Amino acid sequence: MASTPDNLACGDEMIALRQRIHAHAELGYEAFMTCDLFAERLTQWDYSVERGFGATGLVGTLKAGDGARSFGLRANLEALPVTENTGLPYASVHPDKMRGFRAGPFIASADQATVRVTGHGAMPRKSVGPVVVCAAIVVALQTIGRLDAHSL
Repeated sequence: MASTPDNLACGDEMIALRQRIHAHAELGYEAFMTCDLFAERLTQWDYSVERGFGATGLVGTLKAGDGARSFGLRANLEALPVTENTGLPYASVHPDKMRGFRAGPFIASADQATVRVTGHGAMPRKSVGPVVVCAAIVVALQTIGRLDAHSL
C-alpha cells in the first residue's frame, strides 16, 4: 500500500506522541500526564472518553454506525523504576523512571476472545485461505511475550 501524505503525517504524529510519552515516564498509578494526554488525543480523534478506571485508567469508544461489533486495544504504559541510559533524544527526563516500549498494540480481553475466520472452499483462488490466516494468528499470538514475575 502506497503511503499518502496523510498517512505519513499520521505516522509522524504517532512517532512524536510515542517519544513524548517515553520522555515523560510515570510509574503505575502516577501516570496522570499520560492519561490526560490520551484523553485529549482520543477526544480529538472523535472518541468518547470515560475516565475513572483506577487512578489513571480510561476507555475511549469510537462509534461507527449502528452495529454492536467492537474492537479493543489495551496499553500498559507505566514506567519501571529504572534509570534510563539509552542516550536517545527522547530518553526519560525523570530520574529512576523509564518506559520500555514494545512495538505494536495488543488486543486484550478479561477472559476470552472469539475470532471467526471464513473462506470459500469451493473457490479457494477467489478468497483468502482460512487455514493460512489461522496459522498466521497462532504465530502472531506466540510472539507475545509471556508476562510473569520471572520476566522482570
